Amino acid sequence: MIKRKQRDKTVISLNDKKIKYLTLSKNNYGFYVKRHDYSSLEVGVIEKGEVLKIEFLSKIIKEISRKINVKSIDLILPHEYFLFELHSIKKEKGKSNKKILKNYLKKNKENISWARTHSYEYDLFEREKTIDVLFRAIPIAINSSYQELFGKSGIKINTIQSEIVSFSNLLYDKGNFNQIFIGDDYTYILKYKDGIFVSDSKFDLSYKLLIKDIIKNINVSKKEAINILYKYGVLRTHKDENVLKSLKRDMDPIIKYLSLDIIEDKQRYKNYIHFSGIPILGFSDTLRKVLGLDIYDLCVLCSSKYTFQDVLTIHKNDSYEYEALISRALTFFK
Repeated sequence: MIKRKQRDKTVISLNDKKIKYLTLSKNNYGFYVKRHDYSSLEVGVIEKGEVLKIEFLSKIIKEISRKINVKSIDLILPHEYFLFELHSIKKEKGKSNKKILKNYLKKNKENISWARTHSYEYDLFEREKTIDVLFRAIPIAINSSYQELFGKSGIKINTIQSEIVSFSNLLYDKGNFNQIFIGDDYTYILKYKDGIFVSDSKFDLSYKLLIKDIIKNINVSKKEAINILYKYGVLRTHKDENVLKSLKRDMDPIIKYLSLDIIEDKQRYKNYIHFSGIPILGFSDTLRKVLGLDIYDLCVLCSSKYTFQDVLTIHKNDSYEYEALISRALTFFK
């Protein structure tokens, strides 16, 4: 009888509206979602990243803790809470990368503008002659509130990462490319150079905006507008031409941005697109047609980098909402 090796990794996601958790497991047959769930949060529990009702939220986390039965987790937070900065450090013969980084910080910390106001973590990227260090930082007040929150529940936070940058391990790890994330409230386009995240741009395009425009054009309920968006997306099969025109106008700012990207950088970036919910039908095809760009639909469960079991333990429609957690969990498996 073959002994099956199994490992688990638990990730929790928190924003102003919802707390989600997911445990990813792996055995000889591949990865699978062992458990997942969420709880909606009332207004005022978290505001702009800071936990205002620690006692209330800690009760929810204690309940989650009983379900997941772990002593440590990795946390992902909304992208807008983070500050990212790339530093390139010259290699020194006979010294480890961590030692070089330690010396660099000792000499330069006073000159790093956010070092006194933010808590930070980093990722190292080794080059031929340099070490590239991508720092990610969040305000000390926000970090402290989460440390206190999870500490009350007896859970240690191993790492804190952006919900969007959590997908970076699924992207091509060389060359230059864009990551296009269509979210509930905003769209972000993240730019990568030599496989490292270097900058981002934020746009008003979102599920919320598209649903609002459907309601505005044909005077339907929010529930009906959501159904229309999921059924027709930005396809030409829309029954109301004005709705389609309005939705495509909403796409114009990111189309202009990507068009300028080609002109300014004089090269054709690869573009990866993904969504915070069920993908919007026709969206990727519209970008391909209008821009003539390589647009790749990013799907965690379909990634060629990782093998998932044939029988999925999470419904396909639910999986989109948990993709950031799955992707972050995958980074810890070798």
